[in-house]
Amino acid sequence: MAKTTSNSSVIDDYLNSLGLAGNDQISREKRREAWKIAHELRRFEIDLLWRRSTYFWGLQIAAFAGFGVMAGTSVSESAGADLPDPLIMPVFLLAISLFGLAGSLAWYWAAKASKIWMYNWEMHIDFLEDEFSGSLYKTVFFRGNGAVFSLTGINEAVTLVTVVIWTFLLLFSEVRLLTYAFTGVMFQAVAFFAFNLLSFILAVLAYEKFVKSRGKAAMERINHGELNNIQGGFFRRVLWK
Repeated sequence: MAKTTSNSSVIDDYLNSLGLAGNDQISREKRREAWKIAHELRRFEIDLLWRRSTYFWGLQIAAFAGFGVMAGTSVSESAGADLPDPLIMPVFLLAISLFGLAGSLAWYWAAKASKIWMYNWEMHIDFLEDEFSGSLYKTVFFRGNGAVFSLTGINEAVTLVTVVIWTFLLLFSEVRLLTYAFTGVMFQAVAFFAFNLLSFILAVLAYEKFVKSRGKAAMERINHGELNNIQGGFFRRVLWK
């Protein structure tokens, strides 16, 4: 069974907004070039996604290794080994945990950004391909119950797992540090609350300043103009077997 949505007015608005409308040879060549560029940029975004993932994997492995070494040293210290100032190791654990958590959050946001741009170029292909390759790209075959695993979704799930792990390690490091730095339980609780509140505020500010604001500005540039008047959407045709 095939599910299709035909909306020629949406396609016409799209072509007019990009200056690609027209039945002459020049307009057709412009649409063909745009169709090719959309495919190239989609492949480019996919390549960037996995390159960035490799980069962040390297950071995470280094951070986990560093945390493991410091944690092992801290255990040796607890066992009575002759080590430097006992406050140094908990501080290192806390610093590595912050670095690991920041890296995993950056990895997650980068994966989300890559997925948005991949979707952008996929939509361009959906609008342009009928004239040159039919509905090839937006026709998807499924077997069985239609359950499909998304590679980008799996990548995002892995990033969220690292975020959760580093959150627990950060809390562990805080408790470890506060145990050494403060003797009273009340002081430890106040310091724990204050540090986490400050960390949360800084994370929100970083998200608003470096992630959300730039993404919003990009979307405003994309949505500006006649494309705001496009109603409806373009849906992939799904063939079930």
